[in-house]
Amino acid sequence: MDRATILGVVILVVVCSCDSSLPPPNNLPNQEPNTWSERWECYELFGEEVKVGTLIVVPDGTHGWVDFDGIVAGTQFSIEGIERRWDWDYGANGTSNSAIVLGPGTMMSGPNERLGRYYNFRYSSDGMAEASYVFKCKRR
Repeated sequence: MDRATILGVVILVVVCSCDSSLPPPNNLPNQEPNTWSERWECYELFGEEVKVGTLIVVPDGTHGWVDFDGIVAGTQFSIEGIERRWDWDYGANGTSNSAIVLGPGTMMSGPNERLGRYYNFRYSSDGMAEASYVFKCKRR
């Protein structure tokens, strides 16, 4: 088999192994309530309210979207205890390389506000990582 054929087979296997249960990222749900069950607008933690992204949960409750600085991705969504979690960018080992977690707000937060944390697990050997970005989110 020549290199071009091998490369074509490898590309086909990679494309076919993608999780087709995730919604395509170019169809971010709009603001119509029937296209999402939760929507969170996220802002810089301190200073003026500069919007940095949007988190969405679709009605099935197991999938969602992240849209941060023009990076749009379909996600797996879960509720773990009192936290909401969006996972995407799955590696070869089947674990998520990227996650955003919304935890409880602070004492200064309103009833529909949460603290958001972004995690990058790409270089983690043990599946643990410190949050590399922290922001505040409001449910809309």
